[in-house]
This record gives sequence, C-alpha cells and structure tokens, in this order.
Amino acid sequence: MISVSDNSATDTLLHALGRENVERKLAQIGHSAPDRTLPFLSTVEAFALKAPANKALYDRYIKASEAEQRRIIASEKAKLGFAQVDDSTFNDGPVHIDTIEWFASPIDLSNLLNHIRRAGDTKMLEIMQVNSGIGKAEASKWNYLGYKGGSEPGVISMSFLLQSKNGDWYTVSGSWNNPAKQVNDTQFIC
Repeated sequence: MISVSDNSATDTLLHALGRENVERKLAQIGHSAPDRTLPFLSTVEAFALKAPANKALYDRYIKASEAEQRRIIASEKAKLGFAQVDDSTFNDGPVHIDTIEWFASPIDLSNLLNHIRRAGDTKMLEIMQVNSGIGKAEASKWNYLGYKGGSEPGVISMSFLLQSKNGDWYTVSGSWNNPAKQVNDTQFIC
C-alpha cells in the first residue's frame, strides 16, 4: 500500500479499519479540513464516481450534503463497485481532482508523517523506507528516510519523513495539482 500506492491494499485496509475510524483519525492528526474529505471514499468508490458512465451519480453526489453522500454510498454499492471502474477515464487528463478523492495539503501530510514518527511504530517506519522516492545516493545522506508519494493525471505528491545524521527530524512535502491538464512529473521531481 505504501511503497507502490497499491489501491486494492488501501481499500482492504480501509474496510478492515472501518471508514468511521479512519475519518476520526483525520481530525486527531490535525488535518486542516477533515470535513472536505468526508465521507472518506475508498479508491474504488472514488474511481467509480469519476467514471463517465456514472456522471449522473457523480452530479448527485457532489451536490449532496455529507449525510446524503453517506446514503448514496450505502444505497448505490452496485454503481460504486469495481465493475464500474473504467481505466479509460484517465486517458484524457485529470478527472474531478478538485471534487472527489482525498484532500490533504502538504502541511496535512507533514502532520501525518510527524504523527507516525511520534507513535514510534517501528514496523510502520520500516514500511515507509521500502521506496525512498529518491536515488540511493541522496537517501544515504539521511539517518532515516521514509516516503509516500502518489499521482494520477493532474496530480503529483511527494512526502518525506527524514532524520538527519545528527538525529533531528524533518518532514518535507509537496504537491502539484491542476484540474485542467496533466502536470509535468519530471519537472516537479527535479
């Protein structure tokens, strides 16, 4: 889930933990606008809402209150399942990146990484080291380097939890979103 942004693993974890528990955690870690992300959609639900065949459902969902959105998720499971996900949805660029999915600023992501560090879960810290997000030479300059990134058309995000050789901890997080066109991942990374 962390090292390669495996969406099915993300959804499995969301279902195992429970949507409501994940939503409560958003506020606990200091997310700046948890209400914007509620209800917390699974990857499959978000992708199904973006599918062209679900345009009418998307329109209803986006105009609904949070309580109504929860009712839509519960009552429209067939339309929000894996069978409705259309990979070609993303062929022409960004799709609803400003209205569907998860909303977290670089500060929100830094708060999350710092929360993980303070929790002291060594297994989680090990998992975040699997993919450094940068080259080995650059990563070796740090005592610890944990990484989580993500992208889709119109979105790239990279966040690092770092410990310097002298023991100081840092977070570095950046995102580039453009709801109108694809962003240049190479330009962002360099």
